[in-house]
Amino acid sequence: MQLKTILLATAASVTLIGSAHATEVRGWYFGLEGGANWVADNDLTLIARPTTTPITTATPATASFDTGWAVLATVGYGFWSHWRVEAEVGYRANNVDNVATPFGSIVGTDGDLNELTLMANILYDIPLGSRCGWQLSVSAG
Repeated sequence: MQLKTILLATAASVTLIGSAHATEVRGWYFGLEGGANWVADNDLTLIARPTTTPITTATPATASFDTGWAVLATVGYGFWSHWRVEAEVGYRANNVDNVATPFGSIVGTDGDLNELTLMANILYDIPLGSRCGWQLSVSAG
């Protein structure tokens, strides 16, 4: 757990340092991001198939998740005139906090949610002023 915290803090500080001097990106670039990840509660159905009877029961439930972590890497190419294309891969992990049914919470719930994402983006960067170096990026992916 301590190693995860150190890695996330390092990734966050590198990300903040890199964005302070934002200018038009030309040529190849690489980005690494990390941080916290929140997952909304999910509705699910618990299905019980007892071995002693042929009767199957379905119970509605809601799963809630702990705050997790996320790491993303980006590689892209910046063209002239503020246009960029990039590919992004991300990994997110959250542990199950609780599973609740209409009859109460299930004790001893254990599980996790892991996501691997891939995305392609096209971006257009709009400078917000020559003195501050900030820009607004509009994208589709």
